[in-house]
Amino acid sequence: MLSIELPVEIRASRFVLRRFSATQAEGFFHAVDQDRERLRENLEWVDSVSAPEDGVQWVRESLARWKAREQFDYGIFLNEGAELVGGVG
Repeated sequence: MLSIELPVEIRASRFVLRRFSATQAEGFFHAVDQDRERLRENLEWVDSVSAPEDGVQWVRESLARWKAREQFDYGIFLNEGAELVGGVG
């Protein structure tokens, strides 16, 4: 288990890494849905997110993993707004 505190947000010159939140679940679903074929090549969980409710569930599980210090998922957002353009974790 990781014993240091990770920041909720990390800013760079052109983007922001931000821990997912419940308010971003719909955007998460739409980002996955728009690029589903390409994402499926490398991410086994893609087909489990097939409806907006699945995006809500995925974000809930991501936050639970963060709280348990098991995994730290960040959304990648453009600095100019709240547009989700990717993720890492």
